[in-house]
Amino acid sequence: MLLRWLNTQAVEPAAGERLLAAVPAHCLRAVADVASHCAREWERLAGALQQGDGRLEAQ
Repeated sequence: MLLRWLNTQAVEPAAGERLLAAVPAHCLRAVADVASHCAREWERLAGALQQGDGRLEAQ
């Protein structure tokens, strides 16, 4: 189930370019902040998976 969900969340380069082009200039900073937050959370998830314990460390 997790792998299926991850597959639906994957962004191909062309789709990513279209998404970026659709962001209004006045929203760039806010969208960048959200993207950075999401990236940190994905890194935490990847770390938990690599450790094999299935737990996310509290921050």
